[in-house]
Amino acid sequence: MLEAKKITNALDLGGYDPAYTGQTVRVWVNPSAEIRAQRVTLLKQYAVEMARQKQTPTLLQRVGHWARSVAWRDPMLALMAALWSADEDADTHWTAAQVEQLQAADPLLYAWMARESWVLVDQFRDGKKK
Repeated sequence: MLEAKKITNALDLGGYDPAYTGQTVRVWVNPSAEIRAQRVTLLKQYAVEMARQKQTPTLLQRVGHWARSVAWRDPMLALMAALWSADEDADTHWTAAQVEQLQAADPLLYAWMARESWVLVDQFRDGKKK
């Protein structure tokens, strides 16, 4: 029986900003169907929560919605940690706590890395291997 291998490609952080030139994160570009389905589910939950927040008239009610939205945030951080921890080199692996620290320290970098990671996954699936 053939064992499916986790294939990783480098995400060059210099694409976010030249200050990061030469730094890379290894991205698991052939994640399982379960991982991809989990992402879709979490994105749908996020969209529903954001729509609720827009309909909520008071700041206090919005804060309540935001507190509940953590229910999708933590699994998304864990999902990104899995995507960034598939390389054979264990020194490159991420924990969900490290992803959360990145998100808190530089939300734009985190968002860019997450978006570009899924671009790499889609490119690999479409046969555009880098």
